[in-house]
Amino acid sequence: MTNFIQGSQQKSIVNLYSTRNMEDSLQALAKVYPHIAFNRYYQNEFRIHLRMSKVKHVNWYFRGAGHKLVNSNESQVAAWRENTGILVDSYDTDFGTFGRCDAYLFAECPTSLYRIESAARHIDHCLVIYNPPTWSEHEKTVNRKSPPTDEVKKFFEVALTLNDYITDQEMRELSGVESLAAIRWFLQEHGNLKRQDPIFQIKLFYVPEKPALIPMANFILKYPVQENGYRRVPLFHVKQFNRRYMLFLKELAKEGALQKGPTLYYYKFLKHHVNWEMIARQHRMIRSEFLRIQELVENAPEFPAREILAGQIEYESPSAEVRFDDTVRLAQPVSR
Repeated sequence: MTNFIQGSQQKSIVNLYSTRNMEDSLQALAKVYPHIAFNRYYQNEFRIHLRMSKVKHVNWYFRGAGHKLVNSNESQVAAWRENTGILVDSYDTDFGTFGRCDAYLFAECPTSLYRIESAARHIDHCLVIYNPPTWSEHEKTVNRKSPPTDEVKKFFEVALTLNDYITDQEMRELSGVESLAAIRWFLQEHGNLKRQDPIFQIKLFYVPEKPALIPMANFILKYPVQENGYRRVPLFHVKQFNRRYMLFLKELAKEGALQKGPTLYYYKFLKHHVNWEMIARQHRMIRSEFLRIQELVENAPEFPAREILAGQIEYESPSAEVRFDDTVRLAQPVSR
């Protein structure tokens, strides 16, 4: 069975599998190939994480933006190349910088073909994509990227009538729309809505004795108390004062010195004209692409991890010299 995906015009043919078991699949891939890359970049809010302790007797290496050591990514990739094992990759689309790999596994199925194609261009043999137990989280992610047009319209019509700060709960009651953060981001990206500077509502009961918490408490005291008993503190100001603001606010709340109310938003529109036809077309395109990926993963054969680990079958991989224009082949394992 063959499925065509737009991509590089020069790309090695790779076997495409789906899997319901990341741990067994990685263990089997490590048995077959020396260099495996495992992508754990997540877009969904609810994430299914790899249980690393279930994958035995393999070397682990890590590559990601969160690494603090100088040149740690480069040294990890170099060690992976020299010693073999699994490279845990936390980047979104920066696949080629660590070179080619024998096999690649996505911990979360991408919602764009670009990510699948970008990975496939740097794989010599096998691409495995995790097939989730439900696609509902992916549906939410797609709607965050491009909210349904009717929801954007409802939000837009209500927001135009506002001339004061409003909480998300109040906005949901007025508009009947749930995914407010996605629509805010969407309208900001289209240049209709001014970038948001949310306002924290904070009640400060006293300044605690802990020295580490005193500066943040004194900072909050600079803002006057409103009629509802809260102080309105702009998020932008809090970030400027201390980028670890959430840690200190949580500690103040644990001490009983602080109570945080609902966050306030003020909707200021930069332009009132919206191209609804273009927004609807974009939503259809993004959703169509996601449905294509969903069909691709569901139709791909299950990676035969348990059979490989039990020695019942051997994996048939194509030659890396073969070129196959814009194609990812759905693999068929060969039984012994």
